[in-house]
Amino acid sequence: MKNHVFFNPLDQLPESYESTEINSGILEELFAIIKDRQSDPQEGSYTNQLLAEGVSRIGQKVIEEAGETALSAVAKDDESSIVNEISDLLFHTMVLMAASDISPKAVWEELYNRRK
Repeated sequence: MKNHVFFNPLDQLPESYESTEINSGILEELFAIIKDRQSDPQEGSYTNQLLAEGVSRIGQKVIEEAGETALSAVAKDDESSIVNEISDLLFHTMVLMAASDISPKAVWEELYNRRK
């Protein structure tokens, strides 16, 4: 399977983005970066390219990544391949959320309500 890099490395993350732990908080950090790219586009940014192409194109990427994730799991690919595909899916879903003006909090609340 392919290995994507969907960001441009930053020399230094703004303090509000920096994390010292690897946990689910990275989703909030990533969403903050995506939202920042919406308000302050960066030349050559894949995120900005997606946002400029609009919700329809972003939706197509989510469908593509969902399919690749499922196929990778069904094929019993190695763990790193499946992790890469899931990461691609989550990233593109978060770009879709930003483009649709949906906050992670709204999703977390819905998931919280479904836990019962």
